[in-house]
Amino acid sequence: MQQFKGLDILILLNGNTAILIEDKTYTKDHSDQLIRYRKVVEKDYPNHLQLPIYYKSGSQSHYRSCKIAGYQPFLREDMIDIMNEGKSMGLRNHIFLDYLKRLEQIEAGYQSYRWLPIDAWTSLSWQGFYRLLQKELKNGGWGYVANARGGFQGF
Repeated sequence: MQQFKGLDILILLNGNTAILIEDKTYTKDHSDQLIRYRKVVEKDYPNHLQLPIYYKSGSQSHYRSCKIAGYQPFLREDMIDIMNEGKSMGLRNHIFLDYLKRLEQIEAGYQSYRWLPIDAWTSLSWQGFYRLLQKELKNGGWGYVANARGGFQGF
């Protein structure tokens, strides 16, 4: 599938609605790209109502910049919930089930801090722990800190 001027997915509906989907896995938005995408769609489809979605199958510390740009975050957990609903209704498409399995594997990586000894934690384990910490503290931020020894996830 070809991107629309850098935007991952653009869906045009009924001649009056544009659904913009920016898909991020282990990266996050940068350089005002989300605002730029909205402006490009506005220029090419000025009479369309925009429904911008920021799909995140990985995790990031916060979603302030995407919300400021008018995007609604749609997270891995949301997708897993929806896909499990489809599965419970009998959906058995192999591509669908493979993608659900992949998302559940990613989620297990983020939850692995719950059962792995701390010296076995991966980058995803740390991110999962920091997400919990951030939620409990109702504050804070986390992310990758680069250094000469290979970097680490820091809070």
